[in-house]
Amino acid sequence: MQIVLEQGGHAFRNVGDWAMLEVAIRRLAGLFPDAQLSVFADDPQRVRERLAQVHPLTTAGRNMIAGKGCLLGRWADRAAGVESHALHVLPGLTLSAARAKAQWRRRNIHEADEFVSRLRSADLVVASGGGYLSDAFPGMVYGVCRTLAFAQARGIPTALFGQGIGPLTRPPLVRMVGPVLRRAKQITLRERRRGPAVLRTLAVDERKVTVTGDDAVELSMDARQEAIGTSIGVNLRMTGYSGVDNQLAQAVGATVRKAAAEFDASLTPVPISFYRDGEDMRAIERAFGDMDQTTWGGGQTGDDLSPQAVIRQVGTCRLVVTASYHAAVFALAQGIPAICLVKSEYYAGKFHGLADMFSDGCRVIDMARPDWRDALGSTIHDAWRSAEALRPSLIDSARDQVERGRSAYAQSRCYVEGD
Repeated sequence: MQIVLEQGGHAFRNVGDWAMLEVAIRRLAGLFPDAQLSVFADDPQRVRERLAQVHPLTTAGRNMIAGKGCLLGRWADRAAGVESHALHVLPGLTLSAARAKAQWRRRNIHEADEFVSRLRSADLVVASGGGYLSDAFPGMVYGVCRTLAFAQARGIPTALFGQGIGPLTRPPLVRMVGPVLRRAKQITLRERRRGPAVLRTLAVDERKVTVTGDDAVELSMDARQEAIGTSIGVNLRMTGYSGVDNQLAQAVGATVRKAAAEFDASLTPVPISFYRDGEDMRAIERAFGDMDQTTWGGGQTGDDLSPQAVIRQVGTCRLVVTASYHAAVFALAQGIPAICLVKSEYYAGKFHGLADMFSDGCRVIDMARPDWRDALGSTIHDAWRSAEALRPSLIDSARDQVERGRSAYAQSRCYVEGD
């Protein structure tokens, strides 16, 4: 049996994406113990080092055959939807034409052939958890949707697990995502505030949609400490899609440092992303200064990190202040309150959805408000004092989400095995 997994972190430089993928692999391997799992990645060696039990497929090979412009090149934008429509209606002819073009341009056609071979022999194609079906990541939308469309055109079951969908308003992306989601056998969402509404606008059958929570909750909940920690965890994400700039980051740093001094608490960096254009550690250092790296075990580049390492780091905290999503997930799943900083529509949907899943333990601060610094300071005080009391209910919420997630994955046996 063959299972192919698309995922949100092809470079393995975001431990949130990596955590969701690990849980997807764990659950699918438990349901289909004889299956061989293949995972998309930019660098096959990184897959072999981090996930020894799976087979790597290169994104470069996939993009030769099903990537944006694989047939029309720079004209693909002007002929929106033509390549995707051709891939679904005439998959064999489209793939042959794309392969011939790649071969003519002297690309590594072996990687493209392996993509086609694995997809054609797949019994199930899965998109693991992430927030990549969004206006913020058009490249990911193309790659994921075309992979799923290729499988669907050949009658192979497809499923999307742990999804955070939207905002999704750009017409070319909407036209691409809609048909793929309507043809999917199953979709699970990590929140219920935005995702279900987006799926309704795309005319997706609600009967195949389940809200389960984030898949990474399982990995973090399993690693929780016996007692709550004593430090304040900090995370910042400075990218176009986060909306946080240097001035806001420094204001966060000043506010958090002041609160930490009042509680005589240490600060613990909680980086999630190590991509060059969104490296959290660099943003944290801009906000808080050159912090003592001994608190991070010397891991500064992300090359030696794992979700488990970051989760253990979060476990030393009494609360976490964060501008990125999975720092909050890792905290809440361990019974640790999270204070989430919002400056973009993309993160507003993610954090308000997470707060809905974890209730009082997750507070959202809108940095567009003129009084956001005062709100952050008072919320830190409230979370510090109530952390012990909030812990049992947060762990109960995490446990419920894990159970729902496992139950939803188990449904895949019905459409894979034809029961």
